[in-house]
Amino acid sequence: MDRIFFGNKGGFTNMGIDYVLFENGKLCRMQPDNIIKVCKVNREQMCAVDTALTSMGFWDMKVDEPGNMTYYITAINTDYKNSVEWSDHEQNPQLKALYDNLMELVKAKQ
Repeated sequence: MDRIFFGNKGGFTNMGIDYVLFENGKLCRMQPDNIIKVCKVNREQMCAVDTALTSMGFWDMKVDEPGNMTYYITAINTDYKNSVEWSDHEQNPQLKALYDNLMELVKAKQ
């Protein structure tokens, strides 16, 4: 995996929160005119994310279910890119688990 973009958008203000996790472990928050480094993720955590993507079949997943509050994950590697959007966590437990794990990386370092 070269990069993973993840975040959410919508709700009352329709504001988004966007992050990017690079292959080297650098985790950044994306803003309209800036990218702010949040932390450096260790190799073990990077392997866990990569394993989760593979084990859930993320590269072949087709989920496009935006709603009032929409969550997204986009993963990019050298040969492939896949994006998913969903709003109902109950129908997408694997995506919710991956998203929660990615957000835990952010929260643990803030």
